[in-house]
Amino acid sequence: DWSTTSSLWSREKGYTGIENGVSAQTRPNAISDDGKVVAGFAAHETKGEWTPCYWVDGKINRFPHLFGEALNVSHNGNYICGYLLNGQGFVYDIANDKMVTIDNTLEEGFQLSATCVTDNGIIFGHSDGGSPQDRDGIVYIGGDLMYFKEYLTIRGV
Repeated sequence: DWSTTSSLWSREKGYTGIENGVSAQTRPNAISDDGKVVAGFAAHETKGEWTPCYWVDGKINRFPHLFGEALNVSHNGNYICGYLLNGQGFVYDIANDKMVTIDNTLEEGFQLSATCVTDNGIIFGHSDGGSPQDRDGIVYIGGDLMYFKEYLTIRGV
């Protein structure tokens, strides 16, 4: 049995369970500064694949039609980001219920993973060039995908 339950911990309350919904397996990966928003995955109830999900105040919100994982949440809890098994990265604006998928136009055919999201929805992550030593840092800002080194040059670093 691979069933799991997920919990939050605070000094005030100790461990508090967060719901799994219809999924027998969940895993939280990141939490907002105030502890209200959590990003992670829930296993699809019939197919078993991981589906991105997030919790707000302990209640699960899933994307059962997508397969992948939510890897991070912004400090303010407004955005989550991650990867999809079709090779795309994604960012989801919780307040506006808006999902943006990001194609890897820099290294076509390789997985794009959004691993960090800022409070205004800028994505940082990597393109999986086939092996860990071949991963290139990426930034997705204002609808543009670029290598991290380009972003640093634009910022004068």
